[in-house]
Amino acid sequence: MNCTACNKKLLKTNKYCTSCGTERINLDESEELFDNGEFHNDITPQNRNDKNIKLIRIAKKSPWYVWIIGIVFIVILVNVLIQNNSPQETVKGFFKALESRDLNKAGEYIHPSLPWDVEAGKRIGIPKNASIDILNIEERKVGDRAKLKVTIDISPKPLYGPNPDNITIDLKKVDGKWLIYDMQ
Repeated sequence: MNCTACNKKLLKTNKYCTSCGTERINLDESEELFDNGEFHNDITPQNRNDKNIKLIRIAKKSPWYVWIIGIVFIVILVNVLIQNNSPQETVKGFFKALESRDLNKAGEYIHPSLPWDVEAGKRIGIPKNASIDILNIEERKVGDRAKLKVTIDISPKPLYGPNPDNITIDLKKVDGKWLIYDMQ
């Protein structure tokens, strides 16, 4: 028998045309569409157990789960990236830049309202063997402001006096980035 819409050949067990989807109009009573109470055509999966069919149906019905998982993953990723821009990371980056004698890089951690003269810093100079070790950081954050109490060990010790030294650093968040605006 052929399809009435597209004239493609139909199998006896097909209720719909597999080419165009048109319903078969004149089914003979003698044709067996059912086998053990289940309808079979080219679309119905055969030779599969019920568990596989249920898993396939769940996968087809739940693509929104994939979107939700993807969105949650992106939110977690953004939070991790934002966490790297924390007051503690700013202070660590500042002292690391000072230790490496990169005053331009250290200036990136300073609030624009503070004077940061790179040339004057170069004239004073930081010894080549200078090291700054952060021993402890205590943070108190309120909104877009943070106050950190930092304990550092600076060497060489004869140049920098008694160690460890306690420094209070005030930070302010500007355009999503924490910047140092006061040190005592």
